[in-house]
Amino acid sequence: TKYYERARHSPKVYEEWLRYNAGLLRGVKVNAVAEKIFPIPYSPGVQEFFLKTKGKCRRGILTSGVDLVAEKIKKENSLEFCLANLLRVNNGEFTGEALSTVGLQQKGERLRMLADMYEISLLDVCYIGDHENDIPALEIAGLPVAFNPKREEVRKKAKVVINDFRELLKYF
Repeated sequence: TKYYERARHSPKVYEEWLRYNAGLLRGVKVNAVAEKIFPIPYSPGVQEFFLKTKGKCRRGILTSGVDLVAEKIKKENSLEFCLANLLRVNNGEFTGEALSTVGLQQKGERLRMLADMYEISLLDVCYIGDHENDIPALEIAGLPVAFNPKREEVRKKAKVVINDFRELLKYF
């Protein structure tokens, strides 16, 4: 999209877009949005992958998306953490405010932070991404995985390319 092409080169554009879109939700009930976007249309094999890796490793989600969706994914799949942009809520309604915690250019930096926090070597990290904004994280992870990559650059940064998350089970 035109926005993505502009935002991927400018953190300021991304944050402006995030705040603008959060403003569109001002006064909207969270439940009303949840009814429209849930259940989550999981990619092939995601839920089985998370079920079968439970207890074998730390599992979580790092996304430039929003916490409403990331928290749902975390809960439904018994993940240990999620790091996403925050949509402010008060009394069950969106306030129209957002906090950018994972900008498009920050995934590598945020992955380093999570690895430090959980005392995990980046060599022991499996990072799964599909778009250019995932490249900084793919470059530092011990097992960089491209899931249905949107661009050739993402495919080239991965050691493993998958179309179904179950394909990763052999690594765990």
